[in-house]
Amino acid sequence: MEIEQISSGDGDGHLAGTCHATEGGASKEAGDVAAEAAYLVWEDLSVVLPNFGDGPTRRLLDRLNGYAEPGKIKAVMGPSGSGKTTLLDALAGRLPGNVVMTGNILLNGKKKRLNYGGVGYVRQENTLLGTLTVRETIKYSAHLRLPSTMKKEEIDDITEGTIAEMGLQDCADRSIGNWHLRGISGGEKKRLSIALEILTKPHLLFLDEPTTGLDSASAFFVVQTLKNIAKDGRTIISSIHQPSSEVFALFDDLCLLSGGETVYSGEAKMAAEFLAQAGFPCPIRRNPSDHFLRCINSDFDQIKLPLMGSKQDIGKPLESSTYLPTGEIKAMLIKQYRPSNYAAREKERMKEILVTKGSAIKRKVTRQANWSKQLCTLTQRSHVNMRRDLGYYWVRIGIYVVLSVCVGTIFFDIGTSGSIFTRGAYAGFISGFMTFMSIGGFPSFIEELKVFHEERLNRHYGVGVYILSNFFSSFPYLIVMSLSTSSITYYMVKSSAGFSGFVFIFLDLLSCTATVESCMMTIASLVPNYLMGIVIGACYIGILMMTSGFFRFLPDLPKVLWRYPISYVNFAVWGLQGAYKNDMIGQEFEALVPGGPKLKGEVFLTTMLGVNIGYSKWWDLAAVAVILIAFRLAFYAILKLKERSSPLLREIYTKRTLHHLKKKRPSFRISSSARFPSKRHQQVLHSLSSQEAYAQMEAHGGTPDSSTLPLVFKACSRLNAVEKGRRIHGVIQDTDLIRDVRVQTAVIDFYCKCGFVHEADQVFDEMRQRDLVSWNAMIAGYVGCGYFVEAIGLFRMMQKEGFQLNSRTLVQLLLACKGVSELRLGKEIHGYCLRNGCFDRDPHVGTALVVFYLNFDVEVSGLVFDLMEVRSSVSWNAMMTGYFDAGYPLMALELFVQMLMLGVQLDFVTTLAAVQACSEFGCLRLGMQIHQMATKLGNCSDLFILNALLNMYTELGSLHSASKIFDSTRVRDVALWNSMIAAHIEYGYREEAIDLFIRMRTETGEDARTLVILFSSCREAVDGLERGRALHAHALKLGIRMDVAVGNALLSMYADLNRLEAAKKVFSDMEEVDVVSYNYLISALASNNYKDEAWELFGAMMLQQSEIMPNSYTMVSLLSCCGDETYLNVGRSIHGLVIKHGINIDPALNTALADTYMICGDEETARNLFEVCSRRDLISWNAMITAYVRKNQTDEALSLLSRMITEVEPNSITIINILSACTDLANLPRGQQIHAYAARRFSPLEFHLSLANAFITMYARCGSLQGAENIFRTLQERNIISWNAMISGYATNGSSDDAIQALMDMLEEGFQPNGLTFLSVLSACRHGGLIRKGLQIFSFMVRDLKLTPQLAHYGCIVDLLVRGGFLQEAREFIDSMPVEPDASIWRSLLSGCRIHCDPEMAASVFRKLVDLEPMNPGNYVLLANIYAAAGLWSEVRNVRALLKDKGLKKPPGISWIILGGQVHSFAAGDTSHPSSVEIYANLNSLLDQFFRSDFQVFHQG
Repeated sequence: MEIEQISSGDGDGHLAGTCHATEGGASKEAGDVAAEAAYLVWEDLSVVLPNFGDGPTRRLLDRLNGYAEPGKIKAVMGPSGSGKTTLLDALAGRLPGNVVMTGNILLNGKKKRLNYGGVGYVRQENTLLGTLTVRETIKYSAHLRLPSTMKKEEIDDITEGTIAEMGLQDCADRSIGNWHLRGISGGEKKRLSIALEILTKPHLLFLDEPTTGLDSASAFFVVQTLKNIAKDGRTIISSIHQPSSEVFALFDDLCLLSGGETVYSGEAKMAAEFLAQAGFPCPIRRNPSDHFLRCINSDFDQIKLPLMGSKQDIGKPLESSTYLPTGEIKAMLIKQYRPSNYAAREKERMKEILVTKGSAIKRKVTRQANWSKQLCTLTQRSHVNMRRDLGYYWVRIGIYVVLSVCVGTIFFDIGTSGSIFTRGAYAGFISGFMTFMSIGGFPSFIEELKVFHEERLNRHYGVGVYILSNFFSSFPYLIVMSLSTSSITYYMVKSSAGFSGFVFIFLDLLSCTATVESCMMTIASLVPNYLMGIVIGACYIGILMMTSGFFRFLPDLPKVLWRYPISYVNFAVWGLQGAYKNDMIGQEFEALVPGGPKLKGEVFLTTMLGVNIGYSKWWDLAAVAVILIAFRLAFYAILKLKERSSPLLREIYTKRTLHHLKKKRPSFRISSSARFPSKRHQQVLHSLSSQEAYAQMEAHGGTPDSSTLPLVFKACSRLNAVEKGRRIHGVIQDTDLIRDVRVQTAVIDFYCKCGFVHEADQVFDEMRQRDLVSWNAMIAGYVGCGYFVEAIGLFRMMQKEGFQLNSRTLVQLLLACKGVSELRLGKEIHGYCLRNGCFDRDPHVGTALVVFYLNFDVEVSGLVFDLMEVRSSVSWNAMMTGYFDAGYPLMALELFVQMLMLGVQLDFVTTLAAVQACSEFGCLRLGMQIHQMATKLGNCSDLFILNALLNMYTELGSLHSASKIFDSTRVRDVALWNSMIAAHIEYGYREEAIDLFIRMRTETGEDARTLVILFSSCREAVDGLERGRALHAHALKLGIRMDVAVGNALLSMYADLNRLEAAKKVFSDMEEVDVVSYNYLISALASNNYKDEAWELFGAMMLQQSEIMPNSYTMVSLLSCCGDETYLNVGRSIHGLVIKHGINIDPALNTALADTYMICGDEETARNLFEVCSRRDLISWNAMITAYVRKNQTDEALSLLSRMITEVEPNSITIINILSACTDLANLPRGQQIHAYAARRFSPLEFHLSLANAFITMYARCGSLQGAENIFRTLQERNIISWNAMISGYATNGSSDDAIQALMDMLEEGFQPNGLTFLSVLSACRHGGLIRKGLQIFSFMVRDLKLTPQLAHYGCIVDLLVRGGFLQEAREFIDSMPVEPDASIWRSLLSGCRIHCDPEMAASVFRKLVDLEPMNPGNYVLLANIYAAAGLWSEVRNVRALLKDKGLKKPPGISWIILGGQVHSFAAGDTSHPSSVEIYANLNSLLDQFFRSDFQVFHQG
């Protein structure tokens, strides 16, 4: 096809374009500026990949028609391999050389050449210089392409505007990234590539999947920017894979491709309407683009077929439009689109464009930056890239320096005293090998050359500018390399050539190195990749070195080719000759023969080396410079020639290829639908073809026969075309065809497979003659529809009529026996199989027996499997699945290993069973190996296996691996989304789970299971209630049924969040409730102390005994209502109810009963229940130990712990429960013993934070601050509880300053103190008398941290003021409190009145206190003591009389001491202790000694 240039430019062919104005004002443009409107039309566009051998020729595009016009964005959409990128490459003139394109591409009504500068094109691959920053990349591009007349400030404004327009502000100053620099993300690179092309707002812009690597928000941002550009009169065509609904709505036109054919082309908003008219409507909540791809992407067939099977299994009718194979859907859509109004409108618009738009465009030329500015900009950019890329020159310079030092040490100080051959070897090595090393920069140059090719295709600058800029930017580094090498070797070898000789060495090495680099550039322009370039370049330079005169002297070279002309165009020859002349002319060397005359260098050069010394060494250097320039010119010529000749060569190649294809391959002319069938769907069109053939036969008046109709009915059953099958049945009802056994059997099979078993039964009854196939079809129909009893009854009738059973009959009968759990009949069939040899002969029968016995006894099933002589993969899969379902994952995995060893063919069912068994067994390493094997087998494309793998990694603790599977899956179903959301919730990543839910809604939509999972995430979230209510409202909005699963999830959520009214409302709204529903609500009521309502609900549950029976969890919830001794009879009643109704007493219920008896005071019964339980678990032991700790029976608790260790491994909760008893009794020795055990059991202790916090609390409360501090310091990670425990310990032990310092340290480490923290610090301040400090801390808590004080905090402040003697201030503080003070606060003030002797205030405070606690004798005693201290004895008598009148008596204070592990408690004057006589005797002896000692001291004083 003819190709022309789109627009003229400067001498190097720069693209005429436009530039945008800055935000601050309009930019000035040089010359005339006009935005040319681009109307693009393509007609009958085909692209083929020819095969000149025996293989098929592949059509990449097949006769596409379409257009793109200014002001609109056209989206090209389709699955992978549909031809999106090929279409863009064809339109932009970027097709690779091995394909052939036919058809017309018209720009403004004329054929145009769009390659090399006609359009802007953003490819999928981001070709960028990784060392530059984002801002630098855009800035350099702007200086290259915008007019030279624009000021620097204007260009900077355009650069910043483009950065802002593409949302690149956050990464503007970050490097893009390369092999040694970590840079920006893939999505940011994509946006940068787009930014470079929209910089000048080209009139025609192609983008190949511009949203790849972007999230939905970024994708919307980018496409919205493109839409704004299109509104300025630009034409934009973009391929896109699977956009979100928001992004899809931004596109104006849509071209939907599949297999290179047009499925739809027209307005994007009308695409859904077209599919709906074709019989494939888009579901309400589905993204339209997802629906389009589901219809034409063959990858979805692997999902549809299992779903179709599952729907049939449960008897639900199938929607044919949803479950058709994509090959059939695609064929139907293409067939309906071609004669549709949408295609007609498309063609009409193309004609309008071709007629009216061609002559309406006047072109004007806008010049880019001038040649000198482009040269300066490119030189600067290339220099920056070379400076930052370590591998470009810096590493090479380092290698040169090291190599030069090595050369200098090897040839050190040879001067003229050494051998002349050594001198020549030195010169040859420097001129030869050091030059050869220059090929090391080839990989970096290739990367830069890729950028040049991309920018040249988009016509950013010319070839000459690029070549010169590359030379100028690299020249300083070549100078450094050459100068360093020359200097080191010159002074270490100690050449005697003088300064001019040194200069020559430097210039000779510089020119040779530059020549090698120029040679490698020329080679790079000819080879496809850098690896081949290095090989070819090394080979070429090696040939030049061999002919340079070092390995073989020039006179000795063969005259033909090598001497003439190779040696004359070889830069190495001239460079080495110059080096020899520089080193040897004018020098004398030792004779080659000892004692002989000295040898002159000139003689050696002419006689030995054959070097012509008739001209100066500088001429040799000039010859190298000429060759250098020649290589640069060759590089330029090759690049230009490729640009100019490639269109001509392509045209010739196209003509010859088409001629060959038409001549040698007549099949090339066949329509594409029959020409290139999909490998995956070579058979899927048969059903549709059968129906179409039947329809055509009807239309032409043809008559079906008994051979045709079974195929038609089979097609109807496969496509679930019920109405069509019924109609055909009605048509043949009154004909002789219905009497044909094959037709009748086909009708029965059709009705059974479509779920209409009664119609099938009617046809079966009407049959006059039945054969074995008919009986089998009817039995299979009954079994398939779940009528197992009827199937067995039909089998009895079949036996009476004397039919012999075959393998299909036996298989169906075994399935029926399994369905009704008919073991006896199944065994009879088993015996029949053994007698008649069916078991050994047919693996289907053996497999059916294996599956049958799995329903009863997995061991028997295993025996049957072992006896099978012939096993299929289905047999192995059935046995594996049976072991897994029975709870034997290890046996399932052993069977899997046997399959591998025997070479049994593994399918996706095998893989699925193995993954699930591995997950249950708990072996991550084995699971990863199975994953790798599944990948090799190609089973990882199945969504069921992906879901199983995801769940396996989640359960085995590798969320990262699960996330990698999820992210790498292109097409996800609802189940996979649900699994990923559940995994994040399980690991505590609730916010990430919500983000996944939001993404899921835009891709697949959610279901009831999704919401059930999300409800569980609200229980522990900070904003759980708000989030749960929002999800509840969302479920109601979607119209999701309040079934048992959804209702129970809501009940559980509201119950855990203590929202009883909401829970009761959900319970009443549920369509159906089960025992779990009752359990949730009873537990919620009991835990919130609504015991009466819990009992009422249980009573209502018992009234429905025929429907819902209580279970062990119900009883556990009821037992939680028994909170003290008064409920003993209630607990016994519940126990009796459990026994009466035969409820299974599992470990949880047994533990709850024992705990209830302990709480209610019946320790004996509780202990008996505990002892007789044969399945005591960790919770049972912990509950019993906690009960004894609660009753202060520490010895019994420790005894239980000793027993527990022999049966069950204690956990941290066990230790914390035991430890609490030591803490309450300040039993430090016992606590230290437990610490020693925990240190052995839970080593290292710092990894068990809750346990470590408990030990900190124990040591602090037992007075051992050093022990608490030792544990606190070892903690690698601390939480708020750790800090609170330490601060509380300081406060308890009177270390006020340490408590305040700990608070400061806590704040420095970034922890937010809570109310308990400040309560401990304020308590430390009041005990330490730090009044001012305490008030400051209280102010900091309220004003700075905005924490609301509780009564305990106010009580500390009151006590702080009282202890300091500020009684009046304390009273004023109480009066100003925003909450009502409790008795403890008034008592604290009353105690202050006693200390500071203020009876007047004491009287008023006492009145407040008596109102709150009228029956507390301690308050009366405290007031009496105040009056006594003030000498008001009459008031004392009045208070004591009042105390006596009310019958109040102050209980005595009790103290205790722990000796020998036993607690001894006593009160003042107590004589109840068994050893009270000895105790008082020792006490009197001590007092007697004390007084004697005190008297002596006093007397001596």
